[in-house]
Amino acid sequence: MRRRHLTLGLIGTVLASSALLVPAPTASAAGPRPDFRAPWPCGEGRDYYHHSSEVHNALDFNIAGSADLGTPALASASGTVIDVVPMPNSSGYGNYVRVDHGGGWTSLVAHLDRISVAKGQYVRTGDELGKVGNTGESFGAHLHYEQEADGQNQPIVIDGVALRYSATAARHTSGNCGTPQPIMAGSPTDFTGDGVDDIVTFTQDPKADVYVAASTREGFGGAKVWHDFFAPAGEFPALGDVDGDGDDDLITFTQG
Repeated sequence: MRRRHLTLGLIGTVLASSALLVPAPTASAAGPRPDFRAPWPCGEGRDYYHHSSEVHNALDFNIAGSADLGTPALASASGTVIDVVPMPNSSGYGNYVRVDHGGGWTSLVAHLDRISVAKGQYVRTGDELGKVGNTGESFGAHLHYEQEADGQNQPIVIDGVALRYSATAARHTSGNCGTPQPIMAGSPTDFTGDGVDDIVTFTQDPKADVYVAASTREGFGGAKVWHDFFAPAGEFPALGDVDGDGDDDLITFTQG
């Protein structure tokens, strides 16, 4: 990876496209817990509980009766959808979705009535993953939710609150209220050097990951993280061959 600074009235940082060929390091242990938000809409309350036969450290969220059937199940943090498993392939989970938030952390929503995302799709905090349902081994419409670190279920913390585990229902009001930062996609550009345009996406969320979806000549493959923390909100990303080597580079203007 090359990082440069340009003085063009603004300070620019350039990352050469050749870095796409360098594999990202793999974390050996989970990093800091993401700022998880509640996986349902802002300001709405849900009862929650944990029963004896429940998956370890999972919680079920519900509105009395079946009032939450068909309501949105949301991404509790930004990340990439890594599992989209519909019935009948999902055993007791019913229709479920798992999102990779980086640093070894994932989250899962299950028993969905339907799924709204595709594997490999990037989602932001608050994006819809599916609709609450009653599929799989479910006792009624509710949202089953898990947080995992390095594949192990963790005690759930959402909206900065460590939720309690009891068969007696407690209540939580969603703080999933922020307006997601827009995903900024540059013009299609030949980022892999194969003569065909690819799609580059600047998420500009707190993680500021950059995704590349390489062309297959008939469509585009799944978006993959090319670089983390590049062009966060407040900076201005751009694309272009700034070093004249024939390959497009990524530039961010920091205004510093």
